[in-house]
Amino acid sequence: MLLIYAVRRLVAALPVLVIVAVLTFLLMSIVPGDPARVLLGDSASTEQLARLRTELGLDDPWLVRFGSWFGGVLRGDLGESVFLSEPVSSIIGKRGLVSLTLAIAAEAVAIVIGIVLGVVAALRRDRWLDRMLSAGSVAGIAVPNFVVAILLIALFAVQLRWLPATGFVAPWDDLGASIRTLALPVAALAIKQAALIARMMRGSMVEVLSSEYLLAARARGLGRVRRVVRHALPNALGPTITVIGVGFGSLVTGTVIIEVVFGIPGMGQLLIDGVRTRDIVLLQGVMLTITAIYVLVMLLTDLAQAWVNPRIKPN
Repeated sequence: MLLIYAVRRLVAALPVLVIVAVLTFLLMSIVPGDPARVLLGDSASTEQLARLRTELGLDDPWLVRFGSWFGGVLRGDLGESVFLSEPVSSIIGKRGLVSLTLAIAAEAVAIVIGIVLGVVAALRRDRWLDRMLSAGSVAGIAVPNFVVAILLIALFAVQLRWLPATGFVAPWDDLGASIRTLALPVAALAIKQAALIARMMRGSMVEVLSSEYLLAARARGLGRVRRVVRHALPNALGPTITVIGVGFGSLVTGTVIIEVVFGIPGMGQLLIDGVRTRDIVLLQGVMLTITAIYVLVMLLTDLAQAWVNPRIKPN
């Protein structure tokens, strides 16, 4: 049943990807700047610029360029970066792995902290701890990620000198060094996500804890821990999973500023470099990849909801 639903969702997502591909190509076509000028420099002659534009296909009609690029996309070929002279799929593969590592680490931290704080706040409803956690979650949501990033750098990297302010080391290269380089950017990304999860988890838990079947379980003498863990938590996770999924999609697609602040060579930094160098082919590939990741994350979110709560399984 879930497999059929997943296939249907994937088929339904194809028109979305096509529309995004067309819009991305259109937007990149009107981006100011000349890739040939960026490659050759200001000292290039008119003849040199014209020759390079012809070689790159920049003088071809829009439909011809789009057909050539989209035909390659259907074959799994995102083209070659004009500025880096390397296949776009290869560049995205390396940079995307960095962004995914950052996003997965931040999401894992946010899930653990958010669910724990949400459950604790619900169990201490209307008490001082609940009010304090609610105020903290509002602050975490309100403060922008880049402000949190700058404050973390000022405190832990500049003042205390406990952690590096910039750089990235992959976990598979050196786990200890990776944890040190990821600590601050992960914290900067996880705070807002944890706050959102905590608020949603608290609201869901309060509603579930007040339901009739939980009250009946309490009347039967079922222990508090068992009531919370076995009965309340799985039912409260449904709405929270949506926040987790949407939040993870936002983390993957919204790490641009954080990667720039911390000097992390991920998809966000790649996007900035593509704009700076007017590398249209690279920008098109990055935007299409980001959209595909977001669509996949939303599909997995729906499947996770159906798995946690069988009552909402699709037919």
